[in-house]
Amino acid sequence: MSPANGQTFERNVIASAGSEFSNGNLSVNYTVGEVSVQSVVLAGTILTQGFQQPSANSISLPISWLTFTASLLNGSTLLKWSTAHEINNLYFEVQRSKDGSEFSNFLRLNSQRENNLQHDYSAIDPGPYSGNTYYRIRQVDNDGRFSFSGIVVVHVGKTAAQWRLASNPVRNMATFECSLTTDKVFTLELWDVQARKMKTKTWQVSAGTGILQWNLQQLPAGIYFIKSNVQTLPVLKMIKR
Repeated sequence: MSPANGQTFERNVIASAGSEFSNGNLSVNYTVGEVSVQSVVLAGTILTQGFQQPSANSISLPISWLTFTASLLNGSTLLKWSTAHEINNLYFEVQRSKDGSEFSNFLRLNSQRENNLQHDYSAIDPGPYSGNTYYRIRQVDNDGRFSFSGIVVVHVGKTAAQWRLASNPVRNMATFECSLTTDKVFTLELWDVQARKMKTKTWQVSAGTGILQWNLQQLPAGIYFIKSNVQTLPVLKMIKR
């Protein structure tokens, strides 16, 4: 746009960085500075137009979060994240939560502090919560400012019931190591190789891991099979001496 008769344009930029492009009658000026203003002067009257911008020297560019993943590995959570453009980054805090709202710190890793490169990090949570565990990363700058990654979640289901004979063959006392997910009336049946039920034993068992003992001193030597009233538990083969 050409100025009207008697008008002049004055551009004033403070703490600027930028350039100007012109093509025929089109002229574009862009800046990054504290203040960019344009003044229109007509017959002694000055009209100033402008906008506020951050200073080029005061911009603290945040890191770029490329990826952040969480996966279960042998009962632990493996956390991996990748970043780029780590200007002014000091360290990371790995945080976790039961509900996705209230987070607590459990691990801190220092930044690699190399600008404009991709950086890969990893961490292990050896004890995720039963059910959902939510994770996020808090990134902290040298000047104390911080930002957060997105939130990822893993789900740990209840451990399946398990059991085994602590020692086999058995002489007098059969000892079982059991892990149950709920309180239960736990019943065992002992069968011989001819499919005859020889003995039955019942316990009131609490959820968790415990030891059960069964006195089989009067049982004849031989091979037996023991099954429980928990359908997910396998039948155990026992040798009696």
